[in-house]
Amino acid sequence: MRIIVTLIIGAAALVSAGCASNRGTTAPEAALATAPSCCASPRDFPFEAAESDERIAFSIDERSSAYPFASGRSFFKAFALAESPQPVTATTVSFADMEQSTLGGWTGRYFAPVVVFYDAVFKAYGPFQGVPDFLFDGRGRWFTALRTPIPPHARYMVVMTDARLLHDNVRIPAVFRPTGAKTQDCASAAGSSTAAAGAMSMETLCGLFAGAPVYAPAAKSGSSVPIPYSAGGDLALWLSPPAAGAPKTEP
Repeated sequence: MRIIVTLIIGAAALVSAGCASNRGTTAPEAALATAPSCCASPRDFPFEAAESDERIAFSIDERSSAYPFASGRSFFKAFALAESPQPVTATTVSFADMEQSTLGGWTGRYFAPVVVFYDAVFKAYGPFQGVPDFLFDGRGRWFTALRTPIPPHARYMVVMTDARLLHDNVRIPAVFRPTGAKTQDCASAAGSSTAAAGAMSMETLCGLFAGAPVYAPAAKSGSSVPIPYSAGGDLALWLSPPAAGAPKTEP
């Protein structure tokens, strides 16, 4: 079975150009260095039930469970997926935390989500990860959204990060100008003749952000600021149900 990962877009912080401060030791990274493993294996993870068509807001931080994944130790959030009807896609949104310093520069952090699925006997599918692509919806925060098809036999989903990223920075646009940006709202998306994947992306965002318009910059240009990757952040999850009348997916 071929799995395709698609990055889609979302809400952003309107920030003015500036320089990010040097990386400091923040609470999640400091705590992760000494956090004990929560479990002997993924079978013992603390799973939370997750239903389709429900926006689940959550945080991953120093109070979260930690585990030594193949890519390194990470705090994580684990979900048990509904079996009937099984959701077909998972959209994981991660918000960049941006704050202007007293000296006029910008500080912040960004949690790069990595998704792993497990079946009933805890065979792993993944990890799934995308390249950060920050866009804007005018509400006040930059974010990325990682959209992953859910394997047919998946029963569990885990959101973590790649520990190897924690020694690096991600660049976030310093300025967003709505002028010239491509705009699409939920009403226009519903009647759009765009490709199925694009339409599904808009439907997902409508659920996550209550129908707010989405702005896609016409081109990537202008200045950006380096922000550290983080071991923690604020996230949201949307599990898309099968389309009405859709045939059952076979393994």
